[in-house]
Amino acid sequence: MKRDALPQPAEHDGDWSAEFSRTRRRTWRKARWAVLALVVSFAAALWDWRFFLPGFAGAVGSILWLTYVCKRYYVCPACGKTPMTSTATSGLEGFSYNRGVNLDPEFCPNCEARLKPEPEVKRLFL
Repeated sequence: MKRDALPQPAEHDGDWSAEFSRTRRRTWRKARWAVLALVVSFAAALWDWRFFLPGFAGAVGSILWLTYVCKRYYVCPACGKTPMTSTATSGLEGFSYNRGVNLDPEFCPNCEARLKPEPEVKRLFL
């Protein structure tokens, strides 16, 4: 999806779930070969040490491609930004801050648009 060709917000009334579902499928189609190459690279490096450097190069290329695909194609259809998650933790080992791509968001953390369809509530009693 081109970031400058986003649909107009009046068409969706805050529910972008169908558009985001298409975005997720397109991102997976572009990224699945890189996931396979990453697995094969690690398996080859563990299988025989002669494949360590080619496996390492394949793994780096796969990780770079996955990063590019996530930043370019896995975007919120309402605002055009990648849904990211961030958590801060502290404990006995110290303080840590983790940031990553949210793979199954219900709402966009940037613009609060709904990215998953609203769950249907089934009533047990009348």
